[in-house]
This record gives sequence, structure tokens and C-alpha cells, in this order.
Amino acid sequence: MDQNTELQCGCIIPDELAPAIEFSDILPEGFVGAPAPSAAPVIPKSADNLKPFPSWNPLGNKSYQNCNAVVWANTRRLVTSKLSEQEVYPPLDQVLTFYKTQNPEFDPKNWKKDKDKGMYIQKSLDHLVQFGGPDGQRALAFARVNPEKVEDVQMALATFGSLWLGIRVYDINRAQFNNGEQWTYQPTGEKPLGHAVMAGAYDPNIKIVTWGKVVSLTEGYWKKENVFDAFVVIWPEHIGTRRFMTGVSLQQLADQYRKMIGKDMEIPTAKFNSLFRCQITGGDGVLVTLQKIDAQTSYSSVAVNVVIDIKQAEASNGAFAVESNDLYFIKTKNTASKMVEVQRIQDPAYNKVESWVSGFGTAEAANGLWTIDNGDLYFIKIANTASDLVEVWSASHEGNFQKATYYTSGLKIRDIGFGTYAMGGGNLYMILDANNASGLVEITCVKSDMQYSARSLTHQVTGFKINDVKGKGTWIMGTDGDLFLIKTLGTASGQVELHIATAVSNYQDLSHYSIPFPADQSGVWMIY
Repeated sequence: MDQNTELQCGCIIPDELAPAIEFSDILPEGFVGAPAPSAAPVIPKSADNLKPFPSWNPLGNKSYQNCNAVVWANTRRLVTSKLSEQEVYPPLDQVLTFYKTQNPEFDPKNWKKDKDKGMYIQKSLDHLVQFGGPDGQRALAFARVNPEKVEDVQMALATFGSLWLGIRVYDINRAQFNNGEQWTYQPTGEKPLGHAVMAGAYDPNIKIVTWGKVVSLTEGYWKKENVFDAFVVIWPEHIGTRRFMTGVSLQQLADQYRKMIGKDMEIPTAKFNSLFRCQITGGDGVLVTLQKIDAQTSYSSVAVNVVIDIKQAEASNGAFAVESNDLYFIKTKNTASKMVEVQRIQDPAYNKVESWVSGFGTAEAANGLWTIDNGDLYFIKIANTASDLVEVWSASHEGNFQKATYYTSGLKIRDIGFGTYAMGGGNLYMILDANNASGLVEITCVKSDMQYSARSLTHQVTGFKINDVKGKGTWIMGTDGDLFLIKTLGTASGQVELHIATAVSNYQDLSHYSIPFPADQSGVWMIY
């Protein structure tokens, strides 16, 4: 028999939806749709996770009923592009391999209609959780989203980037696709076909990817129950991202998984950024207070509030840093040893202190900035260098901060009023927030694996407008290269705000959170 040549569908509509974890059951308290009522968060008015992609591949779905397998490939492309260092778009042979998990006798070289029967969505998702896809990556879990709850649909797209949809397709929709039109619903009495698609945007109309193109679904189409199922898929790449950690309760997800599956969910070690503040206002005899605000609560509440055995008068003799949730105090002047001294005050109680006398003398300490990065002690020397270039000095924790190494970087020393120097993941950054022709904050970076040479230099223009941020807070670089601004002046909310630009988006994807402190609060701000 000749192969199909029309636009194919191939998502089998089940007689009854099988039980699944409900998206509303894994939302943190306070989110729209969450079990416990509280103040709802701000859901973006629109989100377009499809915009960066100039085109999509039909991956055989114009000829075969493999739409579910195509959704898997499109989802992996979107997730890896957004959340990992390299985009992975599964090719046609992997798509057909996944299709054969429910159509084992399918052969594209000897196509037969009775061997090309389509796929069930939930059976596809079960396979991805149990065995993984042909690319070797297993899904961690999936959760059903109620299509009738618009807020849940929008929150799911904003948090996960995509939805795996089962929809009903009519002849008019195929015609609208061929004409480049948005899809509508016009009752004709015809029996629709089941089709699986990936949703990746809303404005507020939902936008999907099907047959290699982006299509908009009108409100009328969506409201007529033409969406018979919808799922978010949780991949390892999601764990630790701010949108996931603030948009989903990991504990509730694990609990629901255990109830549904009967065993514990395998969750990779999550690394996400917490915000720390050392409060050093008060009298000289007052002790420093350490406060920690976690991402899991959308930075809305203080998780740690402890007094540290360092007098505030002593705090002016050095710098604070956070590493692995431990607080470090780097004392750079007025030390008895005449050497830079390091104290580590350990999490969780912050009452256990380790101390080291480093190999750095205090005579040079005022010529730069001090911090802890990846557990090692760093000195960014920006004054009185042998050249007009920034020097990076470091001493390892394993060596008790004794043996110092240094490199002359490819960054020129600039007036500190034009920007901020910072370490992040061992790399040296210069955050330029003044006198840029672009009018935007810019970042220059030199890499540690190339000894900070000019050959490793990269320069990027961020989405931050200088007029909105200059002189209004503290800049910090994360270990993964993300840029953080703790804005303490001129905030719209009247509270301290945390603004974030992600490295994977080339610093264009901006998000912000209100912190439970009034604006104008002083202190030392840190991220880990």
C-alpha cells in the first residue's frame, strides 16, 4: 500500500483518562490552583518559549502517525536548548525508534497502514519514566494539567516551558494549517482525529508546534474541550532551575509520586541559588546577624535568622562570602598574624567555626577584592599591578589557603565606578553598568581554564537597562554564570528585589522576586 501523504495525526484518544499526578497537587501553597489558599503569585501575561527557534522539523508526521514521538523530540529540543549547555534535537531515526515502542512492526521502508496505528500519550510518558527515550534520557515524572484551568496552563508553560497536549483535529484545522491561519472550532458533526502536539507559548492564545510549524489556537478552539489531555514532563534538566524550584513543590511532587507509583521518585541533586544577607547595622558591640532566603519559597520568607559570633565592628576589617551554605569571613586587616585570615562558620547552626591563616599578607589586601569561589580563596587585584591588567590570585582550600598562584588577566583595570568585578565558577567577570553605548548592562568574562587570558574573553549585552539599575543595588555572579542584582533602591514594590538574568539565555531571560525586607535595607548580600 502507498504511504500516507496527507498531514497525519495518530494520538489515540482513550475511552477514559488513566490516573496521574495532578499538576495542582504539586504547586506550592500560594500558587493559583494549589490546595491551600494563599496569596497567588504573579503569572506572566505572556510567555514565548518558541521564539528562539527559527524552524521545526515535521520528523515524519506528515507521512506517519508518529505525532507523540515528535512531541518527545520537540520537547527534548526545547528543554536542552533552554536548560543545558548544548541543544539536542533528536533526529528522525530516534523518533521512529520511540514510535516503535507502541508499534513494534512499523517499518518506514515497507509502510503498511495496519502497522502505523499511532500512540497513547500516557503510555508514551510511562515509557519515558521507566526506560527513557532513544537519546538515553529518562523523564523523572509527569503531571496532568487541567486544560479548563487557564491559570494552571499558563503557570505550567511559564514553569516548564512546554506542555504535551492531546487535541482533536478537524478538517478545517488542516485547511487552516495549510493557509497559515490560527485554529478555530466550527461544529460540523464530523468525527475528529486525535493529535499530539507540544505547546510552548501563550499570548494569551496557546501556541503549539505541529507538522513543523508554530500554530496559534484561538480561545474558541481551546474552550470547546478540544484539548482532551495535557501534561507537564519533568526532566532532570528542570531540577535546580529557579522557575522549577519556585513553581513546584519538590516535596509534594515526591509525595504524589510515591502515592501514585508506590516507590520513591529518583530526584537528582538539586542546585539552586539561595540569597544570604549579613546584617551589620547597629552598635560596635552588636553581633552580625545572618539571614537566608530560599528559592523554594519564591524568596518570600526567611529560612535562617541566626546571630554570628562576629562583632559588627570587626566586620569592617574584611569581607563576607558564602560557599556550600557556609559563611566565610575573610579578615584582611588588623590581624594579629599580619596575614589574611579566613574563618568558616558552618551550616546549619552556624555555631561551629574553623580558622586558617592564609599565605597572603595584609599589606597587599587593600589593592583588590576578596571572595570564596568553589571553596577556594580569591584575590582580584585591581590596583598597583605590574601592568594595567587585573590580576587573579587564588589559594586552594585543600592547601589550607597557603600556596598562592596568580595570573595576569586579559581584563584592563577600570574605574570601579564603571562596574563591578566578580568571580563565578572560577571565572573572572566585569559587570559594566555605566557609559555603555548600548544603554544596557554588559558583561565581560575571562575563563579560568585558559588562565584568564585575552584569548578567552567574551562580551555580552544583557537585558538590564542601565537607567533602571545603576547605583541601585549589588551585582553578584553565580557559579553557573548567571547574573544577580539585589536591588535595594528605587524598587517598584518598596521591598528589596532579586533580579536574575540567566547565562543560558545570553542574559536576556530576566526574572525578579520581591524579598521580605523593606527597600533601603543595608547589609552584605551574597548568593549561593
